[in-house]
Amino acid sequence: MIPEVIGAFRLGDKKLLLEVTEGDARRGMMGYFQAREQLGVESDPRILDVRGLDVVKAEIGENDVPHIQVSFVGQHVAVERSTKKENLGEITNPLQEHDIVNVYYSWTLRRDYASPLYNWKIVQFHFQAIKALV
Repeated sequence: MIPEVIGAFRLGDKKLLLEVTEGDARRGMMGYFQAREQLGVESDPRILDVRGLDVVKAEIGENDVPHIQVSFVGQHVAVERSTKKENLGEITNPLQEHDIVNVYYSWTLRRDYASPLYNWKIVQFHFQAIKALV
């Protein structure tokens, strides 16, 4: 689930993300995409690595529904490309062409057996990017 959701997030694949998110996670992602659309940029979708998966907390929530909070690090190419018609696909900042970022993710997932993809919904989605020292 992690690589597919991260890839969808970086590409702005709203269809997939609407299937696997709800609540605050969905609202945050859609706001993020709206801001990126206004800027006319999209992230490079390449995921170089995912590591350090930790279960931070597991608990039984309301109505005996399990919730799990996980954290992990994804490593990505930092390039952003233009989505504007006049320079579609061009790198917006050539100085970032070879930059790699470590992105620290924290997700809270709620068990949902009715979910068509993974039986989990992401209810909290947080991330922070830090330039990798490679």
